Amino acid sequence: MAKKRYAKALPTVQAAIDILGANRVIMPEELKYIYGENFNPKSATIRNSEQQLIEAGEENGRMEVKSDWRFIPANGFSFPEMIGIFGVGNDLPFFNPKSLWLLNPNQIKWKWTLRHPVPGYRLIDFSGRFPNHSWQKMNDKIKALGTDYKRADEAIFTEAALTIFKATGTMVAKDWYHWSNAVGSGQGYVCVGASDSPGWLVIGYLRGGSGLGLRVAVARKFV
Repeated sequence: MAKKRYAKALPTVQAAIDILGANRVIMPEELKYIYGENFNPKSATIRNSEQQLIEAGEENGRMEVKSDWRFIPANGFSFPEMIGIFGVGNDLPFFNPKSLWLLNPNQIKWKWTLRHPVPGYRLIDFSGRFPNHSWQKMNDKIKALGTDYKRADEAIFTEAALTIFKATGTMVAKDWYHWSNAVGSGQGYVCVGASDSPGWLVIGYLRGGSGLGLRVAVARKFV
């Protein structure tokens, strides 16, 4: 069946569902049900284009690519807020106790831990790209994709992955970590995910390293 085509204006959530499929789009109503009083109405804001959604849908349909583009709304929580919402424990969607360094007042120098990302929908590929590459080589491969591709924000990726888990029971980062742009302790770049970990883990890894479980979630920039 041919994909529907829409006007050049920013797409609606229903258009995103028609393009990507209902299993790859979280509705604002679902987000409100999951987060209750913590729900941010601005999470329904769309800043990606219809063309970006169409390209993502076409890529999802190509078996040789094995991408998993999804359109997920985000409230824009900081890491301390997410730890407060999801809690701490040894199972998902709890944060692994080893992630509690994010709440240490001595770590305040890493302002990304307290930052509130802009709320709204994000178009993210949750397939986990470029395993066994260093952080810099991943950067080079992202640049090769085009100017409107980037690493997914670490807080947005965390919220989106845990939202998908709460809504569907599926953990999209169950065997890999998303290697982000944020710098943590020891000049390591922060990784977030649930690979070989009881609960959601936030750790650092030196940029010169690599591994099968160190990957990157690619996102499309806003138009």
